[in-house]
Amino acid sequence: MDCVETEAVGMQLKYCECCGALWLRRTGEQEIYCPACAPAMAEVPQPGQRTKVRLPNNMRVERRVDQVLVGRVSFDLEGSTL
Repeated sequence: MDCVETEAVGMQLKYCECCGALWLRRTGEQEIYCPACAPAMAEVPQPGQRTKVRLPNNMRVERRVDQVLVGRVSFDLEGSTL
């Protein structure tokens, strides 16, 4: 009779942080989404990850540093009301 070697793998019961389903993952793994949600969530930017924001129709925004808006009144840096 041949001896068959087996390997025990620890598993954790985990809930999906997207859909709430219960699933099993290997002990020590860091996945937080079930296999059904993981592909869709991989496309979503993660917290702390910078994304490039684009304005529609390639509009440009110019920032003026010579004026300050306080409430509904705009002041230039010399203090006069605009």
